[in-house]
Amino acid sequence: APDAKHVVATAHVNGSTRLVILELGARPAPTHSFNMPGKWELVGYRWAGNERVLVSIGHSDVLFGDDVYVTRLLMYDLKADKAVFVGKKNEGVEGDNVIHVDRDGRWLLLNVQKTIYDYPSVYRVDLDTMDMKKVVGAHPHVWNWFADSSGTVRAGVGVENRRWWLLYRKDADSHFEKVMRRTIKRDGDDEGSIERFIPMNGSDHGYAVTNARTGRYGLYRYDFSSDSIGEPVFEHPQVDIDDFRMSEQNEITAVYYTDDRSRVEWLVPQMKELQGKIDRALPDRINRVISMSSDGEKMLIWSGSAADPGAYFYYDSAAARMSQLARPYGKMADKQLANMDSVSYAARDGLQIPAYLTLPPGAEARQLPLIVMPHGGPFLRDEGGYDTWVQFLAKRGYVV
Repeated sequence: APDAKHVVATAHVNGSTRLVILELGARPAPTHSFNMPGKWELVGYRWAGNERVLVSIGHSDVLFGDDVYVTRLLMYDLKADKAVFVGKKNEGVEGDNVIHVDRDGRWLLLNVQKTIYDYPSVYRVDLDTMDMKKVVGAHPHVWNWFADSSGTVRAGVGVENRRWWLLYRKDADSHFEKVMRRTIKRDGDDEGSIERFIPMNGSDHGYAVTNARTGRYGLYRYDFSSDSIGEPVFEHPQVDIDDFRMSEQNEITAVYYTDDRSRVEWLVPQMKELQGKIDRALPDRINRVISMSSDGEKMLIWSGSAADPGAYFYYDSAAARMSQLARPYGKMADKQLANMDSVSYAARDGLQIPAYLTLPPGAEARQLPLIVMPHGGPFLRDEGGYDTWVQFLAKRGYVV
C-alpha cells in the first residue's frame, strides 16, 4: 500500500483463488481475505489509497455467437471488510477500464459503455458513496480515453476502418478537437502508430509510446497541440519497450523491456544505484522492484531465476535492510532445477532464430531426447526465467 503498512497478494486455497491482505510488521500476517464471486475469476488488482483495493474480475461468455471476455470492477474496503461493485447496473463487455485513481483513493475515473451498443463514456466514481457522474460523454468510434495526473480527461483515440485520430483538449473547460489524423496503409500495418498517450497536467506537452521513429516502440516526448514527436526518453536498438513507471510527481522513473529476459532501465540515479546494490546482493538472478511506498522508502522486491521460482523480499531503505517476505514455491527450495541458456540457431534459409535451451540437470549433454516448445503467437513471446513445463520435462531427462 502507499503507506507500506499492508501488502495485497493472491492465494490459492482448496482450488480457488483468494485475495489476501497482509499487515506488514516484524511477523507479517494475513488480516483480510475474500474469494472471487461465483463464476468470476481474478484478473488484477491495485491499491486505491491505503485502505482500499480495486479488484478486476472476469469470465468468458458468448455474445451474438462470438466468444467474449466480460470484466467488472470491485472495491475491497479494509475498514468495512467487504467488497462492493463499482460501476453501472447495465454495462458493456469491458467494465474494469480504470483510467485514473485519486492519490488518496477517494475517487476514480471509469471508462465504460452504457450498453453493448454504445461507445464508452468516462464517469467519475465517488468511492465513499459509489455515486457516478459523467465527465466525458461518448464520442463516435472513440474507445480509449486518457487522463492527466490531476484526473482531467485530456485525450481520446478514435478508430474507424483504416483511419484513426486523436481528440485533444488543453483543460477541462475546453472542447475536444481533432489534432491528429492517420491512415493505416494496409491491413496489419501499424508502422507509425502510437500505442499510448500520457498527457501532463497544465501543459500541452506529455509523452507517447510510438514506433514512428524506428519501427520499434519507444517512449518519446510528445506535443499534443502540434502533433509532434520529440526527443526519446528511452528507445532500445532491438526490441519494443514493455511498460514504464511514473512517480507521483509525474516523473518517468523507469522503462521496462525484454531482450533475452525481462529488464528495467532506471532513469533516476538513486534507483539505478539501488538496483546495482540489489543485483550484487542477489547475483545471477532477475531482481525486480515490483512495488514501493509513496515516499519511496519501502519496497517489495522479487528475485528469481530459471532454476529458482523466486521469492519476495521487503526492503527498508532507511534501515538498509532486506528480509524475505514470502517464497511461493517453498517446497521446491531444496530441488535441483535446470539452468536456461539464451541461444540462437540458423534456419534452413539462414535466418537466425532466438531460443532458450534447457539441459537436464546432472546429465551428460549427449544423445538426449529433445522437445521443442514453440511460443504462442504471433504477438506473444517467451522470455528467460523460471518455466514450470520446462523444468518438469528437463527433470525427466529431456532437452527443452
